[in-house]
Amino acid sequence: MKTALFVLSISLLLCLAHSYQIEQSREQLLAKYYAYVDQKIPKSARMLVGDERVNAYIGQSVIGLGVKRGELSSFEYEPLSSPSIVIIVSDDAAERIENRSMGILEAIDKGGIRIITNNWFSMFKVEALKRAYAISGIDSRLTDKNVRESDIYNTNSLFMTRTRVTVWN
Repeated sequence: MKTALFVLSISLLLCLAHSYQIEQSREQLLAKYYAYVDQKIPKSARMLVGDERVNAYIGQSVIGLGVKRGELSSFEYEPLSSPSIVIIVSDDAAERIENRSMGILEAIDKGGIRIITNNWFSMFKVEALKRAYAISGIDSRLTDKNVRESDIYNTNSLFMTRTRVTVWN
């Protein structure tokens, strides 16, 4: 019995030793967001997002995000009350995404990222944003080690831009 308890306690300690923790400060993450991502989000995507309260559990870290009219209104290292969307990222998925060996869509497909919504409208928004993100091609840039980290989001838009086609008779 003592041996089993010892093995269990060692395995729990090893799990904690390899748990993912966000190392960057709130200010560093916000600076990256405003430098690389914010200006690339089209108005249509912002309108789609609207107002949401999101809690993201990334490994052992928690981020609470408030979005008003598609704009980031709050960003804290603590959960928000009554979130409309909860995102849970496993330790393994967080490490693999950070190491650029897995994309976000692959992590969602394999269960490393779970997204829970509390109403059908938020669920619709999440599905629409996943499709737009897939079309954007950011995931392939994220996992391409030849693309520098600072250049991952250097595209015209994070989402597919509408192409205007004019047919002349």
